[in-house]
Amino acid sequence: MIAFNHPPAELGTLAGRADLVPFFRWTLVTRCVAAFFVFGFVLVGWISPVIILFWLGDLAGALWTFIALRQAGLLQEKWVSCTLKNGKTRSHS
Repeated sequence: MIAFNHPPAELGTLAGRADLVPFFRWTLVTRCVAAFFVFGFVLVGWISPVIILFWLGDLAGALWTFIALRQAGLLQEKWVSCTLKNGKTRSHS
């Protein structure tokens, strides 16, 4: 059973073991949003531009994730599906 007290760094490991492809797609979105905020905060002077150096490491990880998902053909796959009470399957992308 997975408990909710795992540090965020372990979430990627747990998602990888469970083959949770949607999790990796979501991380691409959140990394892009985080980049937008980091650059915005630097532009308005709320944080030091040195923070961008740390974010570049995350950018490299996001790029790696994107390339791996694209090569595996998993970027366009439906990521949520459920079976309704009437037995039909419904998917959302």
